[in-house]
Amino acid sequence: MSLSGSTLTMVGVADGTATVTVTARDPDGLTASQGFQVTVETPNRAPEAVGTIPNQTVATGQTATLAVSSYFRDPDGDALTYTAASSAAAAVISVSLSGSTLLHPSSRTGIQSTASEALRRNRWTSRSAL
Repeated sequence: MSLSGSTLTMVGVADGTATVTVTARDPDGLTASQGFQVTVETPNRAPEAVGTIPNQTVATGQTATLAVSSYFRDPDGDALTYTAASSAAAAVISVSLSGSTLLHPSSRTGIQSTASEALRRNRWTSRSAL
């Protein structure tokens, strides 16, 4: 905190509340003071990826599931929602989410499908709340 002339500059240092008191003084040394509260809050921060989502292999006609919530965290403790989309044509793999569980059934006969790290890059499109 600094005072230059009659301009008070405040810089948030850590979360919390403080009382700031400003005092005005005349040439004869008489004063008047006034206090006010300042609340410092950390701004909302983006979710973070945790670790690496492993590549997945799904046999044709089978469904694999992957709980994705352990691969993300929010530094502010906010609830997260997840989206999922396949970079491959729908004839190779389809994806959907149920809560934070990724479902990727293989849909093309005779082809073994591999789900890539596209989820980690937020390229999935089906949407579901945690």
